[in-house]
Amino acid sequence: MPNPSQAISDGRPRVSVGDLLENKPPHDTLAEESLLGSILLRPDVCDDAAMLVRPEDFFHPGHQAVYESMLSLHNSQNVVDVAVLIAQLKTEGKLDQIGGPAGIANFANVVPNAAHARYYANIVAAKATYRRLIDACTQILSEAYSEQIAPDLLINQAEQRVFDIVNARDPREAKEIRSVLHDLCDLFEARMRGEETDGVVPTGYTELDSVLGRGLHESELIILAARPSMGKTALALNIAEHVAMNQNKGVLFVSLEMAARELGERLVISLS
Repeated sequence: MPNPSQAISDGRPRVSVGDLLENKPPHDTLAEESLLGSILLRPDVCDDAAMLVRPEDFFHPGHQAVYESMLSLHNSQNVVDVAVLIAQLKTEGKLDQIGGPAGIANFANVVPNAAHARYYANIVAAKATYRRLIDACTQILSEAYSEQIAPDLLINQAEQRVFDIVNARDPREAKEIRSVLHDLCDLFEARMRGEETDGVVPTGYTELDSVLGRGLHESELIILAARPSMGKTALALNIAEHVAMNQNKGVLFVSLEMAARELGERLVISLS
């Protein structure tokens, strides 16, 4: 008779935690080498790589060392080639860590296409994220088995670990000021024509919308601040009501002070 712990509802075998932890962490050696080789062949891709990959994202310590030296050279001298990199690694005492000059030359030889540097960088970053998730889950499992931390606190810590991984992966691409100004010109012209611009949600208060640039905008954090009992919740509920009923958009209202029934009562009174 099969052990119930070895099967799940869809009939697939369940892999034990012990077996999972014995596996080698996710990594892609060829992608790491190809990214380093791409930078050697085309130093101009270093900026793109730096936006997607950090030194600690590399699985192999030698690759981390090479990438750190590449970023250092690029930032200080804007020159990254085999000769300069070898000299830099020799000065830092890291050359033997990657097999000497032959190891550096191998990066340039192994890369299939230096134009695909962003593709290689995405692979390296993805593998690093898998490893961070494994580390976070392992820590959560260990603390859950130990039962030394209150469940609510452990849940909060687990959420924070995942959020930290998400924030670490947030790529902020550099943009040329030319493209930013073109986008702004299009936005200003649309506003002058009275057209609704993408991502704008009117609050329902005409004067407030004129101050905010026709309403609430995507990616903005707007803080409504005032002394107690000045009507902050009432104003926020009125805006939420307008957006939900007149703009036909979903609204999430979170309150740490009022229960859902109290908020619902306010909405009913407002509408009636």
